[in-house]
Amino acid sequence: MGACCWKAAPEPTSEGENGQPAASGGSRRTGGRSRGTESGLNPDNRKLCRKAAAWSSEVPMTLGQLKSKRDEFWDTQPNYSGRREIWQAVKAALECEDKETAQLIVDAVDVTLPNGNLSLVYDELGNKYEIPAFCLCDPDNLVPEGGDGVAAAAAGAPAGGGGGATGTPGEPAPTGAAAGATKEKQAIEAKKQAQSIEAKKMTVKLRLNPGPELKWSGPASTTIAELKNFVQEEQGVAPGRQRLIFGGMILTNDQNLTTARLVDDGVVQVIVKAEE
Repeated sequence: MGACCWKAAPEPTSEGENGQPAASGGSRRTGGRSRGTESGLNPDNRKLCRKAAAWSSEVPMTLGQLKSKRDEFWDTQPNYSGRREIWQAVKAALECEDKETAQLIVDAVDVTLPNGNLSLVYDELGNKYEIPAFCLCDPDNLVPEGGDGVAAAAAGAPAGGGGGATGTPGEPAPTGAAAGATKEKQAIEAKKQAQSIEAKKMTVKLRLNPGPELKWSGPASTTIAELKNFVQEEQGVAPGRQRLIFGGMILTNDQNLTTARLVDDGVVQVIVKAEE
């Protein structure tokens, strides 16, 4: 959950052709990935070091409550300001455990990180994205899940015993013929859902970084592994070098377009790792 704390990187410096300091005037963004120094940073930007400031919640919370708070932020904030694809990329970088991949994600959307972490982000149009502390790292006073019963109640857990796995809380689970009928009904519903997914057609834009944007069309039952194979056929990039991201989440090979919650004509970021 949240961001891992990495050691802060030193602020980059730039030099002119003769070893003299380069001029640093102008706007916050100079545009393009060739801006600023050879490393691709402008004078106001820093490499992602992910050193998040420690914080404490006013009221101790569980990990489940913290996750709900984060989900609420990511579900609502993109509707009020900034560009949705930037919010998605920032979320993906925060949840990524690998520093190199997180850096690739922020580079892909061409954003500036004045603080060297994701607490404050600017896109190339000058839009500002402020990420609250509870999304950056866990609080110092995180408490065990349901340790004293109060946290569990706040999270909506029932106070007493519940029912069976498929029954209403407080009622016994169905047995015998009733259980068999329930399983048969569930199997029929699952089959109908699978047929519906198979019949649905979708178009997806695959935006490679680095690389061009590809357009793919096919059934919603197509897996992420099959999308990677499509990219390999078109651009010669092996599936093992591809990392697909949509909606702030890294997609796994076994997901299909429906379970990955892709939308028709949606844009999937394809981060391409350099060949070893």
